[in-house]
This record gives sequence, C-alpha cells and structure tokens, in this order.
Amino acid sequence: MSDNNNNQTNKTIMSQLIFQATCINARLKALQASAECKNLSDSDYCTLSIQSRLVTSEKGETTEVQVLYGTTCHPSFSMGIQLLLTGGSAIADETAVRVRTRDLISALSSFGQKTVCLELIADGGLRISTLRRADNDNQRTDQPTRTISVQGQSVAFEQLPDALPDTTATLPDSIHLREGLQGCASVAAVRGNRPVKSGVRLTCTADHLHMESQNPNVRAEAQYTEPWQVEPAEEMDVILSPDSIRHLCTALASNVNEQPVKLHFDAEKSRLTVQTDTLTMHCEVN
Repeated sequence: MSDNNNNQTNKTIMSQLIFQATCINARLKALQASAECKNLSDSDYCTLSIQSRLVTSEKGETTEVQVLYGTTCHPSFSMGIQLLLTGGSAIADETAVRVRTRDLISALSSFGQKTVCLELIADGGLRISTLRRADNDNQRTDQPTRTISVQGQSVAFEQLPDALPDTTATLPDSIHLREGLQGCASVAAVRGNRPVKSGVRLTCTADHLHMESQNPNVRAEAQYTEPWQVEPAEEMDVILSPDSIRHLCTALASNVNEQPVKLHFDAEKSRLTVQTDTLTMHCEVN
C-alpha cells in the first residue's frame, strides 16, 4: 500500500463511489482472512466492483440503485457482500479489481469517519481520498486533501448472484442463527479438538433449527422451535467449519437492517448457501 502513488494516479478511473469510510469498512471486514487462512494466497484477497441492481420497496415500487460488491474465496467458503449506495453518489461500470483485503481495510481505517471517494482503476488497484475542499470562492479545488492508493490488478467482471427462490427455507432474521452458531463455534474451535469434532452440526427441519458441537470437555447445543418464515421442504443436516461460521456471523452482524435469511443445501456440490438481500455465502460442508 502506498500513499499518493503517482504511477497509479495517472491511470484511468472507471468506477467510483462517495461514502463514509467506516460504513464501507464495517461491511467489508467479513472478507478478511482469519488467522488459520491468512497465509493462503486466495484468502488474502478480495475483488471489488460497483454495480447496478433493482430493489423493490415495501410499496412494491422498483428502483435502480448502485452497490459496492466485494467477493472473496477461502478454503471452507466463498462470499459476496453488497453495500447499498444511496443518494446518486456512485458511478458504476464493468470494472473489477482484486486487492489484498488487509491493505484495503487498513486504508479505509485511516480515514476514520470521514466521507471518502473510493475509485476503482481500470488498470488495477484503487484509490481512496477525502472529498475535495472548497476554496475561498466556494469552488472545489482540483486536488484531494489526502489520498491513499492500494495496489491491485484488474480481473474479470462478475455479475451479482441470482436470488434464491422464495420457496427456499427462510428465517425472518439472523438472530437465532447467529447466536446459536457463535456459541457452538467457540466450543468446536478449542485448540487440540479432534478434526472429526471441530465443526458445528446444523440441522434444519420443518419444526426446528438445531445446532450442536463438542470438544473433550464441553458440549454445546442450541435449538429453536418453529423459527421459520418459510419452512424447509427437506431436512438439512450439515457440518460447518468454525472459520466459515465466524465469517458468516460477522457478515450478518454488519448489516444494521435485519433481513430474512435463506438457507439452501446443495447435496451435489456439498455446500450450504446462506443468502440475504445483500449477502451470498457458499459454505463447504461435511
């Protein structure tokens, strides 16, 4: 990561957004690699793009909005997170850049709660700057007050994921899922726990949402009766890694507006898909 990188300044900027740095940071922190995976190259990186999508209001009115879309791929899961951008503050095209996630988080953190302009550069990398100050005539100056450039590379543009069908098993919000998984993951992740016991079993039936885990000294269980907004058509019984659970709970908690959570198990690909309006996560399961 470099401050005021002149080489990158001259590159063509294709996408940009204006938003509060802390809001971007809070939403993208779930993309960071955990301690177990931080030395695996793919886990260290995320891909960013700014895209347009349609949203439907409670009144049934459909409008087009822009989102900052961040994705990452780790050994036990892949994840895509959207940050809804409001107020016409974004320019979207088909630019996608891949950067080291911890460099991005560090750069955003340095701006605190300031409103920043984040620019994705077509040739790779991104630039974050504070908004331009007004001069004595109340006209914007040509240069930003502070800029940080993050090295990266241009990558293939990927569209936003399709929404799961409305018939998919759905919880009205993430509260039970998060509190149950977090409590069980802390038990399963105890150092020295046997590999066969180091995951959390998640069972979904028409009547129950059940989670359990254990280590040599402790057993944890969480069960919720009739929690569904839409009941699962078939029973799901999967084992999730503590790493995927930590990232899932962080992503769900970072969304201040609780949304319905869809759960879909694909036996053929051996993965559980967890989806909200702004999150799609594919978890590898046992």
